[in-house]
Amino acid sequence: MATEIQVKYKEKNYTVNVEEDNSIKLESIKHIDKNAVGLAHYNLGDAFRKKVLADSEGILRTREKWLKEVRLVIKEPDTNKTIVIDQ
Repeated sequence: MATEIQVKYKEKNYTVNVEEDNSIKLESIKHIDKNAVGLAHYNLGDAFRKKVLADSEGILRTREKWLKEVRLVIKEPDTNKTIVIDQ
């Protein structure tokens, strides 16, 4: 069963599909460099962070399941500027 999250980036809204292996393909968010490194924030009652890496195909991966409230904090490699992508 596919899951979708809504993200907002540069005043635009995108629907992003969460894959069966709990990864997110960034095909609909072209502005984010595929080599960006980010943090995924999970709301589990007790907040924690897990480092997220994008692979060569621009897929962010983490071992845990993506949950209802996910925030991605991405740093653009060129500018080192932080981008927050919220559901």
